[in-house]
Amino acid sequence: MTSGTEPGVVQLDSYRSLKALAETVNGYYKAEIIYGPTHPGPWRTVDEVELATLGCVHWHNTQRLHGYLGDLPPAEYETAFYATKQTDQSRSESNSRSLHTIQGDSQRLNRAAQAICSL
Repeated sequence: MTSGTEPGVVQLDSYRSLKALAETVNGYYKAEIIYGPTHPGPWRTVDEVELATLGCVHWHNTQRLHGYLGDLPPAEYETAFYATKQTDQSRSESNSRSLHTIQGDSQRLNRAAQAICSL
């Protein structure tokens, strides 16, 4: 007896999920770009549709507000993310240098103390 579902059922569910996602994206594309309010009237050329699609993809990837990112546009979130990483790295390097300085000072103090004690 097997536990869970059969492999064929899992594949069918995956197919259905992908199909539903594709239909959603396609519907969004048609509603916003092809028939949307930003372009009244018919498209004259395929180039017009391609440029509108590229503009929409660019907007979607850089300027739209994204709830998962704290209502920030993806490009702004990415810039802040890498700025934080650079700040953390700078802080880490600074702390590392400070630690080396402290260790060097400690070694010099130990040598000085040994020299004084040997007098």
